[in-house]
Amino acid sequence: MRAEITSITGVICAAIMLTACASTTPQDAPKTLIAHTGLVAQELAQGECGIFFWTLSSPPVFTFFQKQGERTAKFYHEAAQTTLTTQANTQSLGDTPTLDIIYKTEAGNTVRIKGQFADIFTDTLDGGRRITSGAIQTTTSENWQEITPVSGVYVCR
Repeated sequence: MRAEITSITGVICAAIMLTACASTTPQDAPKTLIAHTGLVAQELAQGECGIFFWTLSSPPVFTFFQKQGERTAKFYHEAAQTTLTTQANTQSLGDTPTLDIIYKTEAGNTVRIKGQFADIFTDTLDGGRRITSGAIQTTTSENWQEITPVSGVYVCR
């Protein structure tokens, strides 16, 4: 009986040691990296204003950035960043109740950015305004259209 207890105790100790070794991770174990989707973070300098849009998908994707006063914008579409150009006046983006700007991609496709600014008196946002009912409409040269629902903000730093 004593030999059986010693044998069982030895098996239990060995199992505990193996479990402890299996749950220990070395310091130099590889870390899991999460792939980045969307535009990288954008910054505004002091006194600058801009528009930021995210898709309404889950998780949201940062898909559009426009600095006020510039004729170019950054657009994330089909897993790549592209530069958009516009002929529109972007000097006072946040001074109207709606946003509606037409851009061209480097490939010549049309991208239309639309949105409704939230009421400045009832929906306050420190340093800016929310943009609701937003959409990014992409039209190819063959007239195929893709409409992406978005929400965003117009902010100043």
